[in-house]
Amino acid sequence: MLALAAAAVIGLSLLAIVVVLILGAAGADLSADLWTVVRLLPLVGFPIGLLLLIAFILVSGTRRMRAASAQPDPRDARR
Repeated sequence: MLALAAAAVIGLSLLAIVVVLILGAAGADLSADLWTVVRLLPLVGFPIGLLLLIAFILVSGTRRMRAASAQPDPRDARR
């Protein structure tokens, strides 16, 4: 779930950058309220996406460590 949220936020931020670049190159007026929000979206979206990715890595690592410690070590069975 965290990975999907991170991908969505980062993807939306990238889409906003592409839209602003295309409209700016086309000479569109980007001073309206909607375009101000679109221009500022990557400034908020990228840090949030980064925090979500860090949280995903921490949760995945914790889950893997718990799963590994719950299973018996196969090297101990040989002794």
